[in-house]
Amino acid sequence: MEGLKQQIKEKKFNNIMLFFGEETFMLDYYVKKIVEVIIGDGEKTMNHDVFDDRKTVFSNIEDSMDTMPFFSDSRVIILKNLGLFEKTGTNLAGLLAEKLNQLQSTTYVILIEQTIDKRTKLYKSIHKNGYICEFPLLGESELIRYIAKTLNPYGKKIEQKEARYLIHYVGDQLTVLHNEINKLIHYIGDSEVVTHEAIEAICQKSVESKIFELVDCMGTKKRARALKLYHDLLSAKEPSNRILFMLTRQFRMVYKCKLLLGEGLDSNDIGKKLKIQSFVARKCLEQGKTFSLTALEEALKKCLECEIDIRTGVFMPDLAVEQLIIRYSGI
Repeated sequence: MEGLKQQIKEKKFNNIMLFFGEETFMLDYYVKKIVEVIIGDGEKTMNHDVFDDRKTVFSNIEDSMDTMPFFSDSRVIILKNLGLFEKTGTNLAGLLAEKLNQLQSTTYVILIEQTIDKRTKLYKSIHKNGYICEFPLLGESELIRYIAKTLNPYGKKIEQKEARYLIHYVGDQLTVLHNEINKLIHYIGDSEVVTHEAIEAICQKSVESKIFELVDCMGTKKRARALKLYHDLLSAKEPSNRILFMLTRQFRMVYKCKLLLGEGLDSNDIGKKLKIQSFVARKCLEQGKTFSLTALEEALKKCLECEIDIRTGVFMPDLAVEQLIIRYSGI
């Protein structure tokens, strides 16, 4: 990403750029900056085309690439989430790989995808002739710095412990985190410090955080609280099938983390091995103290039984998940 910052600073870009990754907030920010720099004071409407429909046909993109800038030195074309780098490949990707080799010097093409397959012909072509930048989710320390940096211009401060709690409470997606920080700024008014109480009072708790608490309650046999959390999720229009999926995923992550801890790995190594954030691994390890491996195996078994009950029509989805919570939570 440092290379990208340097390009923006020097106002010199590759004509072909590929951006990918889960951190869409940061990705969108840099794309906007690049478009502003390249087009400058030129006619933005006529020199900026965006293709974000998977049904887009190659001829439309080709026409855009062949169009000369209008009252500007350059034009920018964005190809967003068209599935151009999927394993199976597409005819569109093959045609683009050829067309990009004939790109006019006045045209800049930015390709945006969440995930890519580096084995594709298109990726190899861009790797050879263009610029590629990945935008992974920020780690906990980076998110804490971002929170402090965002609060600072408003004269607000936050302790590291509270910043960490905010991340755990609303999630690690920068788009969501940014919005919640703005809510906090307005909520605390003349106060300088963001507190634990302010976070709980104004911020929207993420579904992942609610699922984490639900698993905690199931493990500590807090049936009433577990059922309330479940009904709150349903009231928030969260489908019971997705709740079951997330419960199963959480139990599985805790189980894997606990196994790897037994093999001598720390939270950083576990995070890398399971491809999750290290702070998520730490949370899972902390939660794992509530469960034995046998208890986690039993939980996963009950989650599977619940899915079978839904698929075979024994219970309706909402009731099936509720029965799972009741059976596992105990009295």
